[in-house]
Amino acid sequence: MSLAALRQELAQVVDPAGARPVGVATGLTELDQALGGGLSRGQITEITGQPGSGRTTLLRQLVEGAIRQELLVAYVDADRTLNPRDWAHLARRADDDGLWVIRPPDPARAAWCSELLVRSGAFPVVVLDGGPVLPHAITVRLASIAREHDAVLVLSRAMEESRGRNVTVAVRGRAPRVVEVKREVIVARRLCAHSEVPDRRGVERRRHPPARQGRVG
Repeated sequence: MSLAALRQELAQVVDPAGARPVGVATGLTELDQALGGGLSRGQITEITGQPGSGRTTLLRQLVEGAIRQELLVAYVDADRTLNPRDWAHLARRADDDGLWVIRPPDPARAAWCSELLVRSGAFPVVVLDGGPVLPHAITVRLASIAREHDAVLVLSRAMEESRGRNVTVAVRGRAPRVVEVKREVIVARRLCAHSEVPDRRGVERRRHPPARQGRVG
């Protein structure tokens, strides 16, 4: 056996899936290309942005894309702010529920819930939305578990101090990278076409109209 053939066989044993894990598409072509095909399995992806930046809309697109690929999704709503009417149409699978929503009574338990969900091996995609900032040790443990179970683990929360109104997608672990998505791109693709999903675009503007400026002079 040649040395090249031996190396190829060893590579299949060590990493039978290949060097780059299969990604879960986000639904945004530019973002998927920047991420190498979507959100990578076996890694942590952090999605952050200011309130109103489109962060939740991007998460909803990700969930819909995973369900479209017939992947079970567990969504941990740590802050208990998810509106069920906005998400009900995403559970489309006839044989079982495509989307499981978990609402821990204490936001501090959200990381523990996420760990159990990934460890179960039943959910290829687990989203932890909100909750307190995770200590480094817990993040490292979650990354290790995600890698062990070849799962997509998304950590998302609002960042009041973030610059601008764009959404930042940061991939940790193998081939780390950071991608910034413009708010206009996400909002333009809001999932508001379903009859059961209200369109909330412009609600905040109507609720808080800009102050009128008097003329000077």
